[in-house]
Amino acid sequence: MPTNLTVLRRNLETVRSQTAEELQTPRVLTQLHTSQQAVQNAAIPFDHSGIVIPAKNENELTSWKVQEQYTARQWRYQILSDLERLYKRASLADSKTGGSDLQKVNEAHVSLSELIEWVCEQDVDPTQVLAFQETENGRAVLIEASKAAYREFGTHNMREARAAIEKQLGLELASQQEDYLAKQFPRQTSLTDAPTLSERDVLRLGRELWSAFRHTKDAPESEIGATLAAGQKQNQWQIEDRFLTADYWRSAASNGFDWALPSYSEWIAIIQLQDRLTPTQALETIERNARSARMTLNAVDPVVTYLEDGSDKAPLATLGHDGANRFLVIADRNDNPLVVTSLHQGLADYAVVSAPGKNCKVAHLKSPDAEARLEELLSVAQELRPQLNKQRLTWIDSEIEKTFQQWRDLTVSNLPDLKAGLLDVHQRIHQLANEIPSPGAGSHAGRGCAQRLVELALLSGMPRDNQNPLKFRLPDALETGSHGIRPDAEVLRADNGDGTCDVSWHDLDKHGNTNDEPYRMARSMPTSQANQYIARVSRESGERVGIRPLNLPGLAVHDFTTDGQAAPVGHWVSESDRNKWATGVPHSLIYRNNDGSQLFNWNDDRFRTSEDAHELQEIAVELIHGGTLTQEQTMHAIEVASYDGDYLLDVEQAEIDLVGTPQFNLQAELFRMSSRDDLKTAICQHIAQSSLEQSRASVKIQNVQSGSWIEAKRSLDEMLGPYAEETDMPGPRF
Repeated sequence: MPTNLTVLRRNLETVRSQTAEELQTPRVLTQLHTSQQAVQNAAIPFDHSGIVIPAKNENELTSWKVQEQYTARQWRYQILSDLERLYKRASLADSKTGGSDLQKVNEAHVSLSELIEWVCEQDVDPTQVLAFQETENGRAVLIEASKAAYREFGTHNMREARAAIEKQLGLELASQQEDYLAKQFPRQTSLTDAPTLSERDVLRLGRELWSAFRHTKDAPESEIGATLAAGQKQNQWQIEDRFLTADYWRSAASNGFDWALPSYSEWIAIIQLQDRLTPTQALETIERNARSARMTLNAVDPVVTYLEDGSDKAPLATLGHDGANRFLVIADRNDNPLVVTSLHQGLADYAVVSAPGKNCKVAHLKSPDAEARLEELLSVAQELRPQLNKQRLTWIDSEIEKTFQQWRDLTVSNLPDLKAGLLDVHQRIHQLANEIPSPGAGSHAGRGCAQRLVELALLSGMPRDNQNPLKFRLPDALETGSHGIRPDAEVLRADNGDGTCDVSWHDLDKHGNTNDEPYRMARSMPTSQANQYIARVSRESGERVGIRPLNLPGLAVHDFTTDGQAAPVGHWVSESDRNKWATGVPHSLIYRNNDGSQLFNWNDDRFRTSEDAHELQEIAVELIHGGTLTQEQTMHAIEVASYDGDYLLDVEQAEIDLVGTPQFNLQAELFRMSSRDDLKTAICQHIAQSSLEQSRASVKIQNVQSGSWIEAKRSLDEMLGPYAEETDMPGPRF
């Protein structure tokens, strides 16, 4: 049913005028729901599916994008999304304690109100007539009539109950008819000032009057015509003469009044791709990924074509072949928008696939058939990952901090709960690692996230398991190759140092590993001619070749245009390369990345010096044992901790059996990077999981939880004072 503008405007007027004291959660939710329903019911025709952008260069394209305006349907989709978010936020707010949240929700609703009204006014056939039961008097009648029907019929005879309610509403409307009409359509000074009613409005009025007259008049169809004619004479409305005849109302009653009019359900119910993604957003989806795909965005007369459900798929078959600078928007398997465009003018069957907020993949479309191409694109789309932009990295960082807090909140008093909690933390660490660029794989993006994740893995005691390493992702620039662009060969060049080089072609095995023996070889090739030779030979052989970049995983894949030029078609990574470059064990990553470089720059001011960290390790021994060790025992425990990070929990037993004594390990580097509170948390959790009997473990946990690093340092200095002077121990950074 199209939008009722009267209901909407009445709702928005209340939203704009209400005070903070009037805001209650049910009231705000009802108002948001009313606006949502109005916008949802706005019947707005679909936009044209093909947009040609007149631009001859990047400047003209940029100017067009700046000036582009949302269409009414695009605003409708955006507003519905905004109202849904506001509804969720308001539903979580408590009227007593969440007043400020409700006020912010209401302010946001007010800021949207003009746009909400404008969108609803674009409805092709809105209505402004209120049914009697939608008016204040009608609602009161409905409540009383419902109570009376319930008393008489209960809940077992709903048909009679509904009939009784409808009859009572009709009788009351008959008695309030003049007031009902006058409040909605006050008399004007002249007929030209009166609103012109659409057929939908007239039929809605007629339906209400019929419900009144059918119980009080012998010829309700004649009474409706007479009532409408009287209203027109009193300058309440303007209507066509055909609405004043009894024949019209006799026919309208048999056809269901306004229910017989078009419902425009398709325009109302269907959310199109074009509603969700503007042409500018489609272009920018590709533009944001152009650099990683090593493509140049063609700014000359781009054509954005939306292939909606049921539309002609012919543009898929001609993509790259018809000469048009075409950007296709299609739906993926989850009905989310994908953007597809040709990769290179000289390589008609290569396409770039991306989606809003995702990275891109290059697809090789081998079939000329539109449906086959669509299936290939949908398959490639399943390989897309969230784009590693600043917003995504900020989200990852916040998720790591949440996981840190989840770890800190674990209780050590219940060992099964602690172990289960740590298992959840370790599982989340694995999940987050898969969102972070692999350390040392050619990108510094996410380096801080990787450092924090490794720190948390070590603090929480993640097992030193080489069989279950952290699996990272690769940077976007190394993830552009889809499964369909695996190269036929890797080309190697060996510089001979005399202006010549040896060029060799090597097969790849089924795992993507390069065979050592070449199947084609050219020796002492002039270096200046090598690229042309590789291109000519590979093109003549119909081979797509890969070149391995220095100190990076995978192969930069090239195919060859019809005029013999090499063109990049994505970066492809074998499983063996991925396992080598995108996996890591925290206990190893603390020292080196996969490329041999350091993940942690220990010279950074935010880290403690090695001397300060060493002394903090010593103080941890005193903190754990709470002053119960002799000087000799303390020095023994410190020596063991300093050697390999093992903290003895029963030093007396260790003097007899070092291997079998209760102990735990805490990597020394944590004392350089972690806060003292986090170190305490880690120590307590390790003690709780150790083989030390529970009562003794509880004492040592209490020592750590209640103890002070400063007091433990002072106690240690007093015990080892002469020894400390002899070895000139530096103080830690407190």
